[in-house]
Amino acid sequence: SELTTLMRISQMSATSNFSLSYTRTVNPGVIKGAQGATNQSIRLNVDNRPTDQIQLSFGANFNQNYNVPTVANFPNLYTYEPYINLLAPDRITGQRYIVAPDSNNITNTNTLFLQSISGNWTNRSAAQLSGQVTYRPLNWLSFIGNVGYNLQNAKTNAFQPPGVPTNEAGGLSIGSLGITNQSGNGLDAYLSSTAIKEIGKLTMRLSGQVEETNRDFQQITTTGTTFNSVGAQTIAHATVLTSNSS
Repeated sequence: SELTTLMRISQMSATSNFSLSYTRTVNPGVIKGAQGATNQSIRLNVDNRPTDQIQLSFGANFNQNYNVPTVANFPNLYTYEPYINLLAPDRITGQRYIVAPDSNNITNTNTLFLQSISGNWTNRSAAQLSGQVTYRPLNWLSFIGNVGYNLQNAKTNAFQPPGVPTNEAGGLSIGSLGITNQSGNGLDAYLSSTAIKEIGKLTMRLSGQVEETNRDFQQITTTGTTFNSVGAQTIAHATVLTSNSS
């Protein structure tokens, strides 16, 4: 079941507001050994009015998601006979769970074994910072300056272990690992002014804005095959690197 933890601290006064919050949500996996997904976020907001003409605002936000997906092939689970014990250790390979529980179909790999050696996970994070200054020198004239910066990172690990039966003749997988790193950042800034003036029964409004935006994104992918040890989950154990692209 989902578990959520929430903590918050806030303060309000005539000239300033302050709020700090932390949220953590855990969604466990649906089978034994599946970690599931964990989400965390921290948020900070500060507003201050040092004078009647100036208002300052600052915000910061950080989010992280770590996900270990379930590798279960649920249709395969229903093909096992009731007497087959999926929790039994594998006496041949020494694995925690039996690799091929059904001797009549050795390519139907035990889901619990696959989950126990799974190296599939994704770690994503994002951070945002923003600041704004509002200046109103006259009751009909105002200036607003705003700057925002954001940063995103993501790393994905896709692992197929070696030593998994692939055919009825006893062939075993050689293993593969794909690692993808993604990163990006952006900067946004603008300055605007607004003038509102009443002339008789008419109201005149004049506004203008200058904006600046910058974006950058990078991705690097590395894949490897032919692992020299069962259950190895690092690229250093791969004897063949198939690609390295950016």
